[in-house]
Amino acid sequence: MKKIILSLAMVAMSAVAVNAQFLMGGSLGLAAGNGQTRFEMNVTPTFGYSFNEHWEAGASLLLGGGLYASESYAFNEELMTVMPSTQTTKSFNWAIEPYARYYFFNRNNWRVGIEGLARVGGLVDVASSGMAVTWGFNFFPVVTYSPKEHWVLIASCGFLGIGLNGVERSCEFGLNVMNGGGNQLGFGFAYQF
Repeated sequence: MKKIILSLAMVAMSAVAVNAQFLMGGSLGLAAGNGQTRFEMNVTPTFGYSFNEHWEAGASLLLGGGLYASESYAFNEELMTVMPSTQTTKSFNWAIEPYARYYFFNRNNWRVGIEGLARVGGLVDVASSGMAVTWGFNFFPVVTYSPKEHWVLIASCGFLGIGLNGVERSCEFGLNVMNGGGNQLGFGFAYQF
C-alpha cells in the first residue's frame, strides 16, 4: 500500500513539474494619497511558481520608504487666530507578501488576471524609531506581457482592487482607491526558468 501511494504521489508531482515554471523577478511600486498627503516608493523582489497558464503562486518581500504630511491647527495667542501647521514624517516600511494569481484572459503574449495577497510587515518612523505592525488582504487586477519566451513584464493596479488593511489594531475595508492598501501602481518583470 505504501508503494502505491508513494508511486501515485511521484506521478502527480512529476505531472505538475512538467507544466510548471519557477519565476523570479521584482517590481517598483508607487502610492500616493489616502486622506493625509502621502507618497511611497517600494521595491519588491519576488519568487514564484507557475502551475499552468492560469495559476501562479509565490511570495514577495516589500521594501520601501515614504513621506507623510499631516496638517493640524493651533491657536496662536499673540495673533488671536488659528494657524495651520504641517508636520512631515519619513518612514521605512517592509512586508512579506504571499500571493496567488489567476489569469482569466490569455491571448498571444498578453494575460489579464486577478491577484490576491496577504501582507504582514512593519512601518518604522525614522525620526522616533517607533515601529507599527502592518497587515492586509488585497485583491486587484494584474496585466502581463511576454515579449520573449522566458521574460514577463507585469503591471499591477492596486488602486482598482478591494482590500482589508490595517496598522496595529485599526483597519480599513473597501476599495483600495479609498483606503490606499499596498502598492497603488506597480511595474515589474519576471524571468521564468
